[in-house]
Amino acid sequence: MPIKSTIAALLVCTTSAIAQHQLPIKQVAAPPSDILNGRVQLPELSKLAERSTSALLPVKLEFNQGVWSWSIPITLTDRPARIVLFPESPNAWSHQLIAPNTRLIDQSRIEQGTSPLAWINQDRMFEHMTIQPTQAPAEYTLSITSDHEAAGYILLDHGPEVELTSQPTTRSTLQNHPISIKSSFNNNTTLTNLQAEIRSPSGFVFNEQSSTDTITFVPEEAGPYNIRIIATGTQNQLPIVRTTQHLIDAAPEAMPLKQPTLVADDSAIRFQFTPDNANRHTILAAEVWALEWGMHDDQPIPVAWISSIVDNTRTLTLDKRWITQAQVDPSTIELRNIRLHDIDTFVPLEIIDRIQTPIANLKLPESPTTTNETMLTGSPGPTINSQHLPTAGVTNGPGHRLMLVHGYCTDATPFTISHFSGDIALFEDFEQSRSHNTFALEMLNQAAPMKSFGVVGHSQGGMAALHLYTYYWSGLDWARGNRLIQSVGAPYQGTALAGNAAILGDIFGFGCGENPNMTYSGAANWLSLIPTWARDDVYYYTTSFEDGFGFDYCNIITDILLSDPDDGVIERSAGQLPGANNMGHLEGWCHTADMRDPGQRPSDEPIHTNHLSGNFGNLIGACPRFIPDDSTIGVSLPISVDVAPNESIASVELALNIAHDWVGDLVVTLESPNGTTITILDRPGIPSSGFPGPFGCGGQGVDATFTDSASSPAETACTPNQFPIIAGDLIPLMPMSAFTGEHAAGQWIVKVSDESSYDFGIVLDACLTITTNIDCAPDLTGEGDLNFLDVSAFLSAFANQEPIADFAPDNNFNFLDEDTMKITLNRLIVASTLAAAAAMTHAQEYSNTLGDPGFTGSYVAGLSVHDDGSGESLFAVGSFNIFGGGSSGSQIARWDGSMWQPVGSGLTGGYTNAVTEFQDDLIAAGYFDSASGVAGSAKLARWDGTNWNSMDAQSEIFLNSFWDLEVYDDGITGEQLYIAGNYGDLNGNLALDHIAKWDGTNYSAVGGTIGGAVPLIVLDLHQADLGGGNLLYAGGRFLTIGGGAALNIAQWDGTSWSAMDLGVSRTSGFAQVLHMTNWDDGSGEALYVGGRFNLAGGSTVSTNIAKWDGMSWSSMGDGFNGDVQELVTFDDGSGETLYALGNFTESGATPIAGVAKWNGSSWEAMSDSVDGSIFTGIVYDTGEGESLIIGGGFGELDGVATNRVVALLPAACAPDLTGEGDLNFLDVLAFLTAFGNQDPVADFIADGNYNFLDVSEFLARFAAGCP
Repeated sequence: MPIKSTIAALLVCTTSAIAQHQLPIKQVAAPPSDILNGRVQLPELSKLAERSTSALLPVKLEFNQGVWSWSIPITLTDRPARIVLFPESPNAWSHQLIAPNTRLIDQSRIEQGTSPLAWINQDRMFEHMTIQPTQAPAEYTLSITSDHEAAGYILLDHGPEVELTSQPTTRSTLQNHPISIKSSFNNNTTLTNLQAEIRSPSGFVFNEQSSTDTITFVPEEAGPYNIRIIATGTQNQLPIVRTTQHLIDAAPEAMPLKQPTLVADDSAIRFQFTPDNANRHTILAAEVWALEWGMHDDQPIPVAWISSIVDNTRTLTLDKRWITQAQVDPSTIELRNIRLHDIDTFVPLEIIDRIQTPIANLKLPESPTTTNETMLTGSPGPTINSQHLPTAGVTNGPGHRLMLVHGYCTDATPFTISHFSGDIALFEDFEQSRSHNTFALEMLNQAAPMKSFGVVGHSQGGMAALHLYTYYWSGLDWARGNRLIQSVGAPYQGTALAGNAAILGDIFGFGCGENPNMTYSGAANWLSLIPTWARDDVYYYTTSFEDGFGFDYCNIITDILLSDPDDGVIERSAGQLPGANNMGHLEGWCHTADMRDPGQRPSDEPIHTNHLSGNFGNLIGACPRFIPDDSTIGVSLPISVDVAPNESIASVELALNIAHDWVGDLVVTLESPNGTTITILDRPGIPSSGFPGPFGCGGQGVDATFTDSASSPAETACTPNQFPIIAGDLIPLMPMSAFTGEHAAGQWIVKVSDESSYDFGIVLDACLTITTNIDCAPDLTGEGDLNFLDVSAFLSAFANQEPIADFAPDNNFNFLDEDTMKITLNRLIVASTLAAAAAMTHAQEYSNTLGDPGFTGSYVAGLSVHDDGSGESLFAVGSFNIFGGGSSGSQIARWDGSMWQPVGSGLTGGYTNAVTEFQDDLIAAGYFDSASGVAGSAKLARWDGTNWNSMDAQSEIFLNSFWDLEVYDDGITGEQLYIAGNYGDLNGNLALDHIAKWDGTNYSAVGGTIGGAVPLIVLDLHQADLGGGNLLYAGGRFLTIGGGAALNIAQWDGTSWSAMDLGVSRTSGFAQVLHMTNWDDGSGEALYVGGRFNLAGGSTVSTNIAKWDGMSWSSMGDGFNGDVQELVTFDDGSGETLYALGNFTESGATPIAGVAKWNGSSWEAMSDSVDGSIFTGIVYDTGEGESLIIGGGFGELDGVATNRVVALLPAACAPDLTGEGDLNFLDVLAFLTAFGNQDPVADFIADGNYNFLDVSEFLARFAAGCP
């Protein structure tokens, strides 16, 4: 008996956001002159440099003789010095400036005041002082004291005119590839020490130092790294300190570009590069060169520069007219300076010098007399030029507007609206930090109602408008007027505040964060993608308060960070846009109102504007498809319907959302896979003798559902003064019943055409809803419905081998019939489609008991189980400030069985990396300033159950930290605590380098120091007996240990270190070991090593994970595409096995989101999604069974909302209703009985109802089996 099923098919899109892959993207080109003048070439490395004559330094007070204090030497000269204090809380510090004779400086020489942090926050005031010049240069001391531990920062502008210059040594900054920053002083100043404080995208802070002029680190995460370079030096034996702030975005690697395939048609050549397997957009650009006709012994000449936003197909288009205009031989064409840029950061992902791309027998068009507009931008459909614009009635018509666009992080529009005339639109996207590309798309979104528009942009608003105009079709392309884009105070060449002010804002909890596009390097990379023709339509003003040094600032804090003249945010020199129209410099202006100390509003002189007008420019929508104007060809939209072949159509509905200025031009048809075509709309309103007139319905927009069940016809639905003018449920011109009885499966075509001139439009969205009839074989009771009675009838017939149960059919009665029954049931139930899709891909589930509310802050880095006298408990450490339950504390917490509790008053400042038990105490290690304020407890402290205690471990070298702890008995000295990290000494003893041991009283060396050219660190320690005795294993980043070669891993036998074959390494970039564990997989005890490497013992192994059996290395499946941070053995109910945790998304072709399980031959996914990093794991019973506890920087894992910590529960076999440990026919009968009695055990989707969702879920789990 047939039953009905409803399916919905969409034109693949989303109605709530812009889908970039379907946006109207331009095919950008530029003439040879842009190549020759360097406008579209990558910037020199010097353009990527950050320069500074000031220092932003962290202040970490130390407890000494009853007071918290900190000091720094500063040099005062014959120029005023300025100091700004940034304590973590107001009035937390007292300060003194001490002269060389140890007396306090004469207070009459110091002018003091307070200032807010520029435009970011006006409420919090910071103390600053200006010290008058000295007669001769001398070393003074700035001393800061407090009655409590109070960290913060100071900003110094002092000493001689010494500038620090720091720049990356490469243009590409990629994830998992070394990034080096080289620094130098000018003015005969000697560099003596170089340090870096680096904050990762997830908030993890780590430190690097160098005895040379270069700092190198390897970005393990993709995203922005905020890097503060701290350089110290001397000039004439006086101390100099300067800092630069770098915002470097580590982009994920792309599939390498290779020799492109060339495809030519009548108008263009397409260079199709190797597809990228990542689902993302990038910007691809290249120069085209060739030899002039008949000049094959000469040098090639430039033909054109081409660029476009590309998806994974990565195709560039060259209009053939460039070849004829340059008069070159196409058989000599080559691409030069090919580069692939990240679309949001503009970081070059790949740069190729040249590729030969000769084309033989190419048919060329006639040479154009001038460069045509479509040669520069391609075309969205009709050629956009004045011949296609209406000649009357549009200049003051609706929808032609002037958009006023604010900039980065603005909380209100900066413009005085009365200064502008005409139809004004306000762009509003307040308090946001967006990339130029995302900003441009948001402008496109808000411009939806406008036919065309011009822009007046403030700050980043001008840059985003230029990006939009260059790479996307928008209403800007239809606008006509004297000035298309106008800007004021736009940092076209970057600003130092993109990193400095952003990091201060992050520290004090206000502002919008960093913006890589507006750093000097980010701006330089972006400008290299903006051709002259786009710049030529920009009219810009620069602003500043006054020229010169002194007190002519908008804000003293930003004045220290910027070069004069500036407007408090933008330096005049960095506000220049070469190739654009400089409208002049305005003095007496600050970047925003109320920046001045005291407040100084900008001048009342308005920005000069001309009202802009033009033709229709509405290009916004989730899935825009251009509708060619005045053409019966139209645009065809394919919609795929995937249903069973035996499903025939009962009814059809079509929902359409179309942006169009005159819907009376539109014709819409729908074609089925069978070829049946009906007309939905045919120029509605025509013919008509009254309203709406002879040209049909003249209103804007269609947002309607066309269905035979509606009550009003679409052809007469034109409603005056309504937007959209055709809306609601409407009857199509021809009935949808024409499709009744056809098969639904296959490709449907929605065609939309505009069959009259002048007005343009696009299809935003299309959705097809089909109800089908199905020949319902599983309806064995014949009652027209499917329920448990049909399943019971099938099982009875199957048991009696009745032909009705031969679903295969093959005259046999076996599992094929059962599978067919299950497949048919799942296909029938529309509502269970989502449930089936979400069926368990792994038998275990996650619990957020620990993570709700869990922690706020950055991450959990370590976990340990310890009994501190209150019972065995789980302890967590990391970088978090507040945890669940409302208790106060930081960096360490104890789970009491129901909530997280503080451990003393916590660990303050920095972060904590590791925690373990030793001699009945709990030991914490990291980079914290103190444990509950106990003197001498920085970085390493012990908890005795009541109090924190010092371990007398002072690491004197700045930025030293501890990373791991392991208790180990070497058989000689007894059980001791081994301490690993990146420290260079303990208590001044340089022999205690990176690894040492502690017996509870004294520290001693462990076989010598580590060495190598890479940044040195020991990251993990682990003891294991692989059959030759209990050894201690050390892993990290090093090349030697104890005087012998050992690549990143070594073993300690109590007396000496030895290598493990050739250790682990990488074919490119730094390798490192992050974690180790031991486990017997049935072939003997072995050491399993995770981290970042692809070579072990000199041979290729599974990426980032390998096995060491005591003699040799071997692979573990396909490895992972990201770092393995932790390895844990866990019995999930099917026996103990190995789990890998880390920052990876796949193993070979298997998608895995950070949690993987080893099945003996390959890695299985234990998580489908995670929104942050995973760092640590431990096995612990929280009351829900022995579980794998996972910590990191995430807020959600596998769809479970959980703040920084989550429990992976042991597997439970829900379909085993008989409890006999096996799945069989008895479990099916038990389910049917429970289902009929509405027993909660049968409510498999736990919604309180008993229906097909439960049947479908039971069958899915039954088919999946149990551990």
